[in-house]
Amino acid sequence: MRAVWFLARTLSTGTLTAKPFLLAVLLFALAQVSARAGRRRLAAALNIAIIAGVILSVLFVGPRPLPAQPYPDAREIADTTKQLASGNGYVTYLYENEPRPPMYPPGFSLALFPFAAAAHDYPANVQRGAVFYAALYVLIVAMAAMALQGPAAGAVMALLIGISPFARVEASLILSDALGAGLTVLLVILLRHATPSREYAAGFLAGTAVVVRLPLVVNLVALFVVMRGAARKRMLACAALPLVALALFQWRTYGSMFTTGYHYWNPAAKFFSGTNAVTSPMPGDGPWIIPDVLGGLLLRAVCPCPPGGPQAAMSNLAYYSSVLAGLFWLFVPPLVPWIGFIAMWQHRQTRPVQFAACVIAASFLLFIFYNYQGARFMAGAVTLLGVFAAAAIAQWLAPAETHSER
Repeated sequence: MRAVWFLARTLSTGTLTAKPFLLAVLLFALAQVSARAGRRRLAAALNIAIIAGVILSVLFVGPRPLPAQPYPDAREIADTTKQLASGNGYVTYLYENEPRPPMYPPGFSLALFPFAAAAHDYPANVQRGAVFYAALYVLIVAMAAMALQGPAAGAVMALLIGISPFARVEASLILSDALGAGLTVLLVILLRHATPSREYAAGFLAGTAVVVRLPLVVNLVALFVVMRGAARKRMLACAALPLVALALFQWRTYGSMFTTGYHYWNPAAKFFSGTNAVTSPMPGDGPWIIPDVLGGLLLRAVCPCPPGGPQAAMSNLAYYSSVLAGLFWLFVPPLVPWIGFIAMWQHRQTRPVQFAACVIAASFLLFIFYNYQGARFMAGAVTLLGVFAAAAIAQWLAPAETHSER
């Protein structure tokens, strides 16, 4: 337990020091030796200890001061959550000195509401909720890898996340990206052994994810593509519940079920355009929200670059292709997504893989035409690649074990 605690505290600093990495590798090596010796319970316990260490490392992350967090995203979410907890409804005072409709959908603020309602030390109470959902993201993706290839795959996935910046960055900010990515990966678990109850749950989760982040409609599209017959009807029936609630909210707030806060605050904006795919550079997050661990080293050939390096110098088409190809160290280490692509190709006939492929393709096609660029928009897609990569790595390291069907 001391080893797990030390691993968590050192990983939470966000630095790739030798000690925590070597400790985690040692625990993983001991687990592999134990598995080969037939001591499967000990091996599972060691692998779960690694996962627990990474989860704790995310829980230890300190927040950025709210004024230093992304505007308007983080500050609006914090304010709307505060207003909900104060009984003022889903409104914001961020933009004017009177209650106005928020820009973002209500899902993440509703998810943060219990933390804001339980304590009154704003914004720390809201930030604790963001930390919780970042840690939940780690747990979900580790569980997804475990569902594919056992505890060793879960430990591999946790290690890949633990030495990458995304989860710790999300724990320090009040953003919905980690929760959205976690809900996306959770659908893989539900699809692996489909039953009517799991199909109902998948639909409800996919619909809920849209209420958290509107672009997560890609999950619904993917489920619609991979499901057939009665399974598709069950999924759509439960997805309709949160979607109808969102439509009624938008109708009541903006006068139309199809008008969002984005349209309300930017009525003249053209959010999607064919030219956005090739315009270079595109306005966006650059490296200022999720920085590449390598500082753009693998893409220095595109420079000289503006301030921010390669992450601020590319068109959407080039940038998102590079993110999915693992040329930035953001969600998992460089080039790991290629292992995921290979593993997905090998198991392309299974429904979880088909779902993941649809999510990746739909996310890419959606955001290359969007008028703002951010690596975090690919969080679900790259995390899915990481999950399948972790399962493949665990299988390679333990070839004598019975391999799960993806």
